Amino acid sequence: MATQSSTLNSNVASRAVDGKLWSFSHTQNSDRNPWWKIDLEDLHVIESIVIKNRWCQNKSDPKNCLCRLSHVVVSLFNRNGFVTARKLGDTCGILELVLDFSDYSSGSSNCTLF
Repeated sequence: MATQSSTLNSNVASRAVDGKLWSFSHTQNSDRNPWWKIDLEDLHVIESIVIKNRWCQNKSDPKNCLCRLSHVVVSLFNRNGFVTARKLGDTCGILELVLDFSDYSSGSSNCTLF
């Protein structure tokens, strides 16, 4: 189940994982501490996460859609609450982001993404 800190218009959290490349989730612009979370409802080994960055259909990206995920943090929690995190750098101009968690999943217990 996907949840987020707030919702702008109809861009609910579940739209980020609906498999459609043209849909996306969006928090309120006024949200001072926005977050998005998914509970996989079971333990899973997670070796990598692929994030399809929002693209506004223009290669020059005049609305900076590809920059909106710059410097966010992706965190994994296991059943004991242990966390590992990867901070994204500058995402401007990057359509697909791949985060490697293989070092975490190979040496630790199974994880759930939050």
